[in-house]
Amino acid sequence: MKNWLMRNTRMRRILWLLLSMALCLGGCNMSNKKTENDLKREEMLIYAATKYGKEFEIYDFEPAVRGFNDGMNVTVLTLIEKDRGIIFNVQESVSNPDVFYDNFVDAIASYKAKDLIDFSVIKTENFAKTYIEVISEEDLEDALSKGNVFQAIVVICVKGKSNEELLSQLYDVYTQLQDTGYKSCYLDVAFTAGGEKFAEFVNNHAHNYVKGWEKFGEVYETLNVQEKGLAIDEFVKHLKERKK
Repeated sequence: MKNWLMRNTRMRRILWLLLSMALCLGGCNMSNKKTENDLKREEMLIYAATKYGKEFEIYDFEPAVRGFNDGMNVTVLTLIEKDRGIIFNVQESVSNPDVFYDNFVDAIASYKAKDLIDFSVIKTENFAKTYIEVISEEDLEDALSKGNVFQAIVVICVKGKSNEELLSQLYDVYTQLQDTGYKSCYLDVAFTAGGEKFAEFVNNHAHNYVKGWEKFGEVYETLNVQEKGLAIDEFVKHLKERKK
């Protein structure tokens, strides 16, 4: 009887050990298994590296929201070229899977335009950046020529509410933008509570503008101007208070 109990106890211990090993292996396999998002992220990274013959680092990844208005929903991989700090996006539409498109050439043109506007005229704490959308991707050396720029966009986030002096400084920026001679120019300004989140918005406006300023913090007012040749009194009429 004693021997039988000892054998039975030993068998139970062995069974528990085998079961524990099986559970461990199963868990390890599950943790090592790549998800659909992991695979998509890798696929999009390979697309960009192959297309441009460069190495990029992943800055952010946002899988598409599915189930409502899928024709407009996109998966976005944000990459950075570290040497120049150029941020750009690779996208895939839910309605058109496995077809990727990107704005790397626009991002390079925007980098070349970093000194196009003198933002030092704005004395209030701010984040600002100039974006260029090009017509042709063939000749980057001529990316900023008037004939090749589809649109120039200046995006500014200032801390605090508007005042006469600040609006005068922003009008200076508006005038500089018009002086570029580009056919289409757009000024997008937000007056906010401040914070680094707004720097994120400005740094990747090409993707974040669809979310809106409010997704990144408290916004008091906005100023959006596309018309040309405005006097300052007409310019300030575009100022709009944001509803809380």
